[in-house]
Amino acid sequence: MTRLVVLTLLSGLLVGALALPAGGNPRARGKVIRVERQRGTAVTPRVCDVRADKAGTCLGPQPTIGEVITVLDETGVIAEVRISEATAFSTGGSTACQSLWNIKTEVIRGDLASIPLRTIGVVDPEVHPRKGRMMSKEQFPAPPSGRTDEQVVVAVDRDGDRTPDIVLTQAPCDQASPGGSCIDEWARVNGRLVKVQQTNFSSCGF
Repeated sequence: MTRLVVLTLLSGLLVGALALPAGGNPRARGKVIRVERQRGTAVTPRVCDVRADKAGTCLGPQPTIGEVITVLDETGVIAEVRISEATAFSTGGSTACQSLWNIKTEVIRGDLASIPLRTIGVVDPEVHPRKGRMMSKEQFPAPPSGRTDEQVVVAVDRDGDRTPDIVLTQAPCDQASPGGSCIDEWARVNGRLVKVQQTNFSSCGF
């Protein structure tokens, strides 16, 4: 699966993250809203794209109806939405992708009507309601794996300490799926980034 197809599938999630050059034109800033911080045990964050029409895409295992997605831009939290429907992504063939999901949501707080170009949605109780934000491209870390063919496409700072806590990277899949493209999710656990999930698009019938 080519990089172009990956970016087309995840247009909101990745194209938004890659489209602007480091010195690009200023984007519209979203309104930062105050939300209640959820409490709970550590879980693998779910990463999603949520669009202005309240539809979107999530990576990883099947989303749970009722899960709350925190939508962030570089200024902070701009909205919260609740998942109301989740269906496996399909290219129209007999194979449904079990790691890429189309979702529909309902807005709990904030406003998606004027959502900025670069946003990210996460289901993660560790995101601080006032300090969490998506990091700018200039603040992206080096690929956590150390691979030279891997590219960081999204980074989230959970608590405002300017340290990436959730990172998405894109790279060719390993020898198990030669020629395919994979999205790896990394999360900070006990002070270091560890790979917690991989989305392999060769398993989606492409």
